Amino acid sequence: MEDAGALAIELNAKSIVGNVTTSILHGGENFWIVNAYPWYALGVHQCICTNVREGGAAGSELMYPIQYNWTDQMSFIGRERIGIEYIDEIRVLDHWAFGPHHAWSDPETGATIRMWQPYNGLQIFPNGTRSDVIPPADKFLGPPDLCKAGGATFRIKCDDDGYPTGETSEDPQVELGRDGERAEQIVPGDDYRGDSGFSEMSDVLNGWIGEMDVESRPCDSFNVTELRQLQALLYLARDVRLDDIYQTNGDNRRIRYSMQKLENDWAELDKAIESHAHDEAHPIHAMHRDGHCHEAVMWFVHHLTKDVKEVLASSGVEIPLLSPKRHACPADASNGHAKVCKAYEEQVTCASCHSKALKAA
Repeated sequence: MEDAGALAIELNAKSIVGNVTTSILHGGENFWIVNAYPWYALGVHQCICTNVREGGAAGSELMYPIQYNWTDQMSFIGRERIGIEYIDEIRVLDHWAFGPHHAWSDPETGATIRMWQPYNGLQIFPNGTRSDVIPPADKFLGPPDLCKAGGATFRIKCDDDGYPTGETSEDPQVELGRDGERAEQIVPGDDYRGDSGFSEMSDVLNGWIGEMDVESRPCDSFNVTELRQLQALLYLARDVRLDDIYQTNGDNRRIRYSMQKLENDWAELDKAIESHAHDEAHPIHAMHRDGHCHEAVMWFVHHLTKDVKEVLASSGVEIPLLSPKRHACPADASNGHAKVCKAYEEQVTCASCHSKALKAA
């Protein structure tokens, strides 16, 4: 907005936890990003407060919002037939440029459809930009309320008033403390292990889950979709330093795949059980669900720091209890079902350490 000297952008972005609504505000030297996660993330919001600097380097010159009329300086290059990313369409668009900055607009309406390096990188506007819509003035005023103390669930580098703290990636991170010590301890203490096998192990660990300040409910009260959505949220909230420890030690608590690969694998598992999709009593379904319960609990307990657990708990996130049943691959398992069985075995590796009846690995 010209009078405010600010740039505001509203985005709806696809992410590993579903569609995320993002509000970006660049006002003066301050830059705010507010992410609203999907409904199943229980209204969790995240605010990032930062400053934009030349080249992204700490200590370099501060950068201010782009001028509202920067497109007035562009020159017409030509009319092109061009493929448009993300929407997979080919259109005839007018190409404009000013230095390294490019824009492609609809010849009839003038609406901008595609831009390259207007700010940084590629920008696609499937429905085109509109000059006849004037956003409300408060859209350009910062800091956003969610960036202030008591606002978003996750506030990153924001002070109580919602302004950037000025911290940089060169600043020392908060020590992992007890969370790091526990990550280094490969074999859990006896209080966290069951004496006689899988079922008792699950009962012991469920008892500890009950001691946590987080809501929980039986595994069979969740469906697979809900569990995957929870796992996606936990994946985003994890502290990667903990996984670094597990990866270095070859620990079974390590996250074995990227979220993108996990999503692809999950889609394959769904296809693998299609032959019994309408037979809800078939044991392959319980195995499929219970494996996700074990994995989600492991991620919550071993990949989140204490403060993040508290934040998620206060936002109303519920985690599953562990199923006490140790599943075996069904006798009538198809080749596709074998994939579900293999995935389950990877998901319940907690038994190798938390059960005294099994050798710790």
